[in-house]
Amino acid sequence: MLKLKAHIQFKYINDKDNIEKLNLKFEKPIYYMVANTIEEVEKLINKAEYYQSSGYYVVLSLPYESAPAFDKALQVYNDQENYGSLQVYKSPVNQFENESAYETSLKNINWHPVDSEETIQSNIHFIHNEIIKGNTYQVNYTTRLIGNRIKKPYHYFKLLTYESNGDYQAYIENDNESIISVSPELFFQTGPYRNKNNCIVTKPMKGTIARGQNNEEDKINFDVLNQSNKDKAENVMIVDLLRNDLSKISKTGTVKTTDLFMIEKYKTVYQMTSTIYSEISSNQSLYHILQALFPCGSITGAPKESTMKIIHELETLPRGVYCGTIGLMLPDGRNIFNVPIRTIQNKKDKSIYGVGAGITIDSNPHAEIKEFKMKTKILDNPNVHLIETIRIENGKVSRRKEHTRRIEKSAAELNIPFNRNQWDDVLDTALENHSNGTYKLRIELDRLGDFQVEINELSNTNKPFTAQLMLAKEVPTLYTINKTTARKHFEHSHETNVVLYYNEENQITEFDIGNVVIFEDGDYFTPPFSNQILNGCMRQSLLRDEIIKERIINKDMLLDGIKNRKIKLFMINSLREWIEIDLKF
Repeated sequence: MLKLKAHIQFKYINDKDNIEKLNLKFEKPIYYMVANTIEEVEKLINKAEYYQSSGYYVVLSLPYESAPAFDKALQVYNDQENYGSLQVYKSPVNQFENESAYETSLKNINWHPVDSEETIQSNIHFIHNEIIKGNTYQVNYTTRLIGNRIKKPYHYFKLLTYESNGDYQAYIENDNESIISVSPELFFQTGPYRNKNNCIVTKPMKGTIARGQNNEEDKINFDVLNQSNKDKAENVMIVDLLRNDLSKISKTGTVKTTDLFMIEKYKTVYQMTSTIYSEISSNQSLYHILQALFPCGSITGAPKESTMKIIHELETLPRGVYCGTIGLMLPDGRNIFNVPIRTIQNKKDKSIYGVGAGITIDSNPHAEIKEFKMKTKILDNPNVHLIETIRIENGKVSRRKEHTRRIEKSAAELNIPFNRNQWDDVLDTALENHSNGTYKLRIELDRLGDFQVEINELSNTNKPFTAQLMLAKEVPTLYTINKTTARKHFEHSHETNVVLYYNEENQITEFDIGNVVIFEDGDYFTPPFSNQILNGCMRQSLLRDEIIKERIINKDMLLDGIKNRKIKLFMINSLREWIEIDLKF
């Protein structure tokens, strides 16, 4: 039986200042179709339009290799497993069945490049020669990384999308493969735009630079991209190509370019974008639109036909849905299609990740290889570091064993190098000049296995902390049971000192900076670890010494107990140890 589901996180642009965020999950489609041959692609697209017009949601995916269905002159690999698929759904669901069955490790995928750096450099030189011959102006040359099959692909999608701010992210699953796309790029949308009813909008991305390691470097990199004539030339080539493509399906004189050379900020890169829109001429079907636009010029280069021949000559593997498109077709007639860059194709025996760059006559092979590597950082869940916040009191590390055991275990789960000797050296060095008084030691372990250390004197406070209740956000388990820099789910307005969280089952879970303890009828209780909470070092120590016991704590029971003064509420953590809580409700 086919396992079919989809999770689409797209944006629909009504105008520059009115953007609708769509976050839709679908399961158990009423209809599913695969185009097994290039000749079946048109039928697939017509079926998609039929179901959309009948009031259904449609998720449509087309690989790059479906291009000859729209123009036989476009050269691609012709041994594709399929040439497109669609899933038709009556309505979204709140969550998937068995959604909480998460994998909690990023280990054992083992990404490795298909092409050597020497091969990539040679291919870039080949492209330079093709430009000199006049066969192309720009080639979007891509290569692949191959990894082991991802066992829990939907969990991996959630890990990547938690840290990514891509506007056109999609997860599609069937029995043969799952597609994990954290793309930031819009291919096109159709529907209302700027108070006109039947418009098409496209927003190509061309021009990339890495984010800086600090604020100063980050600003420098932004300015470099913003002032880069090379990147602007690369961008405008694709803008011109897409303007020409749009003119084939648009009312005369309506093709407009706005927001030229805008810089968008992402977790690991800055991207240069431009926006083009037009009014669609009458009687243009989705097939006609794709016939004019597919594949997107930003992932081919220009001119499209001759450049795709060069791509076919250089690239040793088919692209698949990477550089094809994933579309969400809404019952109200609107369509949103992405360009699936930053996309993993998870097969039965392996996973494939494509990465590319636009090559022009000014491209430096070494710089392009650096850009390729930069674009693969997302695979390692970039910028997520481990944290330990430790109490130093009169020259001693409180709960040293618990902190060591926790960071070592978390490093293994997140596939981060951990050197036990270096860790011990960091702790011992921190003690050398802090033999008197109480201090906060914050240690951060980055993805390369390096430690960053910060020590500050800890202020004493005997006053209770104020707290407010809040429903816990849906978060990958990896970020709840490990202490990391990924703390977006703990963001709050700071109207109170801390936040007390509860889950969908109305059970108390944890504070944003500590574990929960209640005192009732002479005993101390804490929520069980099965609630997918951080197992704090203070909590571990108190459980080991049998000072506290695990018990489910119902939210309503807690509130009644506090109101009737039968329950006292505390926050515990390894830094502050015990803090009485004044809950505001």
